[in-house]
Amino acid sequence: MPRPTHRVFVYGTLKRGHGNHEQFLKNAYFAGESATPPHYQMIAASFPVILPADPGKAVAGELYHVDDAALARLDALERVPTSYHRAVIDVTENGQPVKAYVYVGTERWSEIESHQPYTRCNSRGELDWKP
Repeated sequence: MPRPTHRVFVYGTLKRGHGNHEQFLKNAYFAGESATPPHYQMIAASFPVILPADPGKAVAGELYHVDDAALARLDALERVPTSYHRAVIDVTENGQPVKAYVYVGTERWSEIESHQPYTRCNSRGELDWKP
């Protein structure tokens, strides 16, 4: 019987080529690049955090399929529910609409005044974090 999987959308250090990818997503199924709906703002220092915003922007990232154990490791990395909460969003996979988890910053991030808004966008107008 195949193991159940969860779709997870990542937008920062978990993306390919960044610091947490090898440890947390190296063996996960990479489903492709995707983007969130346009409902977020981003703050960043050494890593990005997305927060709900209205109006907001879409966030560029990558979509993965992970098993229960990998999802639990991601929750621990993201310190759910203290620093982030895991939300369900609409994204596309192979051109088809699907649901995926994304880690969205909790209110504690809004209270940290030293974080500056991250505004770098790709050619599609999506917030696209680069360290």
